Amino acid sequence: MTTFDIADIVELDPSELGPTNSMELLPGLWIPDPGVNQMKPGVVSDNNVRMPLYASDIQVTVPGALGPTGMQELGKGSGVWIPDPRANEFRPGSYTPPKGERPIQIEDIKFLRPGELGPRGYIPLGASGAWIPGPDTVIKGDRPASNTTDPDNEHTQSDKDVFAVNYAQLEGFAQNHDQQAEQVAQWAKTDTDFAERLLATHGKVAYATYLNVKGYNESRVFEAGAYAQRNSDTAVGLRGAIDSTKATDENSANAFRAPTVNT
Repeated sequence: MTTFDIADIVELDPSELGPTNSMELLPGLWIPDPGVNQMKPGVVSDNNVRMPLYASDIQVTVPGALGPTGMQELGKGSGVWIPDPRANEFRPGSYTPPKGERPIQIEDIKFLRPGELGPRGYIPLGASGAWIPGPDTVIKGDRPASNTTDPDNEHTQSDKDVFAVNYAQLEGFAQNHDQQAEQVAQWAKTDTDFAERLLATHGKVAYATYLNVKGYNESRVFEAGAYAQRNSDTAVGLRGAIDSTKATDENSANAFRAPTVNT
């Protein structure tokens, strides 16, 4: 297993080739590739890890929003923020790693087809299909519904974790689905008149090809429309879950009455 070292991230123009023995996590974002060890054992190792990435340190915002102080975005526009290795250079001691937590391993990252859901607790990196372990994959301490933490019991599991709703994370997921829906819809609209242009330039000799291209374009528009609609429906569902949960919390808070004390 290979520790995800934030200091090893290399960001280049998406058109550029990455460093030797690296793999592309996102377009233009490169990290060490443990797979090269199959051909060259020991080339990628944990011998010089400088700043491991911990799942509990990851924060999610709405894509395009500013991130927290001392954090850097893991891929432009992803809305996923991780500690900036330079933070301690400017403010020594501003970052300390969590105690007792296992760092994320590069092998933990999942690469799925765009639109597929990652494992429970994982966070998508935009619409790339890459998913990384998020804070919810860390075994947490007992927490009441108010989502306060008990520092003396930090790493025990509790069924009260279901109350730890991260509205910003849910909204971030909804934004990602909105982006995927828009991107797919735009893709479906490209070159819709290609079949007609083909027939106009090549004449009847290309009629069979014209029919094939026309059929493909019609199928592409239909399938892309259905896929975009599923993403839009998911975004609507996520926002509905946010509104419903907030309403339940507010109703519960309004219904609460402090106990009376008889004197």
